[in-house]
Amino acid sequence: MTTAVALVQARRGILLRVHHGHITVEARTQAGCDDVMVDMRGSAGDLGDVSLPLVEEVIRTGALLKLDATPLSGDQGTDPLPCSGPHRAVVIVPLSNRSGLTGMIYLERQAEATTPTSEQMLFLELLAEQAAVSLDTVRLYVATMHEVNEHRHVAQALRESRALLLLGERINESGSWEWDVEKGELNCSAEFCRLYEFNPDVSSVTHEALMQHIHPCDRERVNRILDEAVAARRAVRFEHRIRARDGAIRYLSVNAHPVSMTDGSLYAGTVSDVSGRKAEELERSRAQEQLARGARMTAISQMTALIAHEVNQPLMSISSNAGAALIGIERDSLGTGKIKELLGQILGQSQRAGTIIQTLQALTCACPQSEPADVHAVIHQVLLTMRGEFNRSAIEVELDLLARPIIVGADKTQLQQVLANLLGNAVDAMQKVQGRVRIVRVSSRSLEGNQIEVCVRDNGTGADAGMYDQMFEPFVGSKPGGIGMGLAISRSIIESHGGRIFARRRLPHGCSVIFNMAEQADDDLGSVTGDGNPV
Repeated sequence: MTTAVALVQARRGILLRVHHGHITVEARTQAGCDDVMVDMRGSAGDLGDVSLPLVEEVIRTGALLKLDATPLSGDQGTDPLPCSGPHRAVVIVPLSNRSGLTGMIYLERQAEATTPTSEQMLFLELLAEQAAVSLDTVRLYVATMHEVNEHRHVAQALRESRALLLLGERINESGSWEWDVEKGELNCSAEFCRLYEFNPDVSSVTHEALMQHIHPCDRERVNRILDEAVAARRAVRFEHRIRARDGAIRYLSVNAHPVSMTDGSLYAGTVSDVSGRKAEELERSRAQEQLARGARMTAISQMTALIAHEVNQPLMSISSNAGAALIGIERDSLGTGKIKELLGQILGQSQRAGTIIQTLQALTCACPQSEPADVHAVIHQVLLTMRGEFNRSAIEVELDLLARPIIVGADKTQLQQVLANLLGNAVDAMQKVQGRVRIVRVSSRSLEGNQIEVCVRDNGTGADAGMYDQMFEPFVGSKPGGIGMGLAISRSIIESHGGRIFARRRLPHGCSVIFNMAEQADDDLGSVTGDGNPV
């Protein structure tokens, strides 16, 4: 109110509150010779010095009302300002928020005062917006704390607000900060400093100093995210890692919004420690992996038992008949008819064993269900499911995919299995990598003859030169505890779709596994959804 009176050179001002159709006076100001006196004693019914017709007009229109001069008429019905003085001017500024009109600033000034400029009026409207928020805050405060003396509570709240904020941040393990983009400085809370292991007594840090506390593998990504957000003047939310002084890896979640009316040059945000949630996710991922591995081993054991049970009987019969035939021939005790009979039984049992093998093969190697599938969509789905493995192993993923979708005729589930096998092998190959950033790169490109190529590259330990031609054979592998069937199954799937898969050594480090398939022509696609499935 003091600022508003001084701004328009008013001799007095009244702060009115409008609530459920009732008008109350919240504050009054009176301009003196040297200063402005403020009376905070509100009243519900004492509106004698307020022009109700003008107030009702502002309530009806919700717009700012400005009268430069109003002559005194002596007729209360025609004079909207029941105040003494030969010349008067009035400015009424509405206070509105999202819920509607909450009040107004009623300013009366002498006519000889300088007319406010448009800039002053604009500033007055901005001041009114802040006053509207303040009035609404007061209303909520009084509703919840009506039994407490208002003046004492406000004074106490001012003293305790900072301490409560810091305590709340500590309990929630979240810190607050403001980033001045142009200066490259962050004003931060004590909890922010604790999370990033800065001195808790400092109140600001530079952007460069903050980057030094972020995990080296995440710095480039964090800078890119922030640069893109500032350029687009949009909010941003991301997670990153830091390496604590004790060597532990902690995960922090950042949420920031540009401050309005700053052209994106000022951001305000929070940072919270989500290491506990990440640990739970990683533990759940490990449990799922162990469960899946146990299920696979159980299936293999059951299949092995089934094969042994079904094939053992004809093999035993073959062995028994062959032994009897050999003994009979050595002793010359069997005639030609008996030998023919034994050989016939051996032939029959061998054919039976072959039939059993073919039946089991038909059960386990069903023909793929071919349908239009977007290879890029499958890649993104597999990467999403394996995000926990990449984070746990500190592996960065780079994509170099064609700008257009790649549609192939394939069994989508089997294609996911191939990519999961290749990416899982890449993760395992980089577990022992030290001294360089662990990166897996997935790319796609078009080849001649309507063929497409997908390549999965890593910078892991690689393999011996002689292994690259053998690694797709069954039971050939180098992973501890593995059975050497992952790449063999992948080759079987790709070849069943008419494609080809192979591996190459990557210099100076790592391995590249490449497969190609036929891309469907436009007239063969039909209507395909964004994830590669037919509509």
